Amino acid sequence: MEIIKSTKIKIGSLYLRGKVKRFQRRREMKNYSSSSTIGILFDATSKDDFKPVKDFLSYLTKLGLKVYIIGYVDKNKIDDFYMSRKGFNFISKKDLNWLCMPNLAFVDDFIKMELDILLDLTDGNIFPLNSISTRSKALCKVGKFNKTNDFYDLMLDVQENCTLDYYIEQLRYYLTIINKKEEVEI
Repeated sequence: MEIIKSTKIKIGSLYLRGKVKRFQRRREMKNYSSSSTIGILFDATSKDDFKPVKDFLSYLTKLGLKVYIIGYVDKNKIDDFYMSRKGFNFISKKDLNWLCMPNLAFVDDFIKMELDILLDLTDGNIFPLNSISTRSKALCKVGKFNKTNDFYDLMLDVQENCTLDYYIEQLRYYLTIINKKEEVEI
């Protein structure tokens, strides 16, 4: 079964590479103060990862940002725990096509949105979420440093086994200071 899955992912990766070569998007380095919309992708398989993302959503909302979130649950069925979570959309294995890419209307809408910033909170090794980030029209794509993913505009090189809380803390810091306009007094 694992051989079939890895073959599908390899075929899906080849398909994505072909799409990316023809894909045009406007790129712009953004920070929180120069943004109005943010998209977040995260691995929702472990319920322990939900609270840090929910807290991050609260932080971003307090900054006045409109946030769109997609969580991937690596199971055939999404747990009841995730149902009716305001501000969150979830996908599972049953929502994937034969290339292991999500096949849902809200995912297509997310991809077509020209978000100011797209934040990938995963380690970059979840193909269904990679397929979303790769095709996203976001102006600035941010993710963890990963030698195989070259579709991010900004990569944070954090420890390989860092916690989600630590990674979000780093995102909060760097996306506050990066590309910040200095105020000049006259």
